[in-house]
Formats: sequence, C-alpha cells, structure tokens
Amino acid sequence: DANNVTGCASVECMSLMNRFLGVRTVGVASSSSTSTGGSSSSSSAPSKYVCVVQPGMLVRDLIKYLAARNLCLPSLPILLDQTCGGAIGTGSHGSSPHWGTLSDMVAGVEVVLPCGEVKRVNSDTAGTESSCGGGMLMKGLRESLGRLGTITKIEFNVVPVYNVIRETTVLDAAVLQSYAAADSPLKLLMAESEHLWLHWRLQG
Repeated sequence: DANNVTGCASVECMSLMNRFLGVRTVGVASSSSTSTGGSSSSSSAPSKYVCVVQPGMLVRDLIKYLAARNLCLPSLPILLDQTCGGAIGTGSHGSSPHWGTLSDMVAGVEVVLPCGEVKRVNSDTAGTESSCGGGMLMKGLRESLGRLGTITKIEFNVVPVYNVIRETTVLDAAVLQSYAAADSPLKLLMAESEHLWLHWRLQG
C-alpha cells in the first residue's frame, strides 16, 4: 500500500535542475630540467578542464555552453536531447573507442544517498569515506540507473575544441565476421581512429 510506505522521499521537478555551474582548470603542472651546459628550462603540462552541471541539463545545451568557452566533450553520445543525469545513468555512448561513454568522462558527482547523506564523490575519494558506500561507489554511480541515490551535480572532464577529419571506409561483411582475429581490419581502424561510426547497410 503506497499510503503506508515509510522512510522514503519523492523527488520531483529534476528538469528544473538544468543549470551550467562553471568550468575550472585542474592538474596544471610544471617541470624544470638542467642541460649539461648548465642552462635550465621549464615546461608546463597541458591544462585539464572540468565543467560542473546540474543533472537536468540537456546534453545539447551543455555542448552550447562549452562551445562558447572553446571547450567540448571528448566524445558525444548519440542522443543529444537527453539529460546529463540520464545519459550517465544509462551509460549513453558515442563514437569513440578511445574516450568511451559519457559516464567515463565523469570526474565527480554530488549525490544524495538513500541514507540521506549528501556525498561528494570523485575518482580520488571513491566513496570510501561514506557511511553508505564502499570503494566501488564512484564506479557504480557512473551507470547506476538512479538506483544508488539522487545525483544533484555532475563534473565532466572536458577538452579544448578540436577538428575532426572524416574518412569513409567500405568494409565487407566478412570483415565483421573476422573481428576476433588479431589482424582484423576493423580492429586496426579502431586502434587508428579516435572516433568511429559503423553503419550497416543491408542489401537483398
């Protein structure tokens, strides 16, 4: 009986949590070296960027906000009119064997756990400090289908906008059947390409 259920809460209007909360630079490092002649030089590692959004923001809108800052997601999921929370909760994927799914680009989340605790989890903390989770909490939250808690903020690793060179290769159906082989042409394409779309064309 729904009227007699205790210890639960109803979450409504998640679509209103659709704000872009900002971008920060992380992981900037510098190093120095001294040559045999006594001269020294220094170099900086490339900057890394993390954007923070609310889970109700559409992926399409996130792309626009990032583009205005000359940034982008490393790889886009196929469905752009889904929310960021829904996309990571279902492991929505795109075209990149290298970057993986949108869930793989998550750097951290803020989540309300079933026990009521508000927890900020990232790859470093891994949820080990939480009384409601263990070391696998971050991994689980990346594709949780909403079962592990209510996500209220998402941090994505993002990169500077880049250009993509498109090439078309026609493969015979036999090539797909030989995918398990070490020298499979499809495996070689995946290794050489940062993004790969595979379209099936049935003839008959």
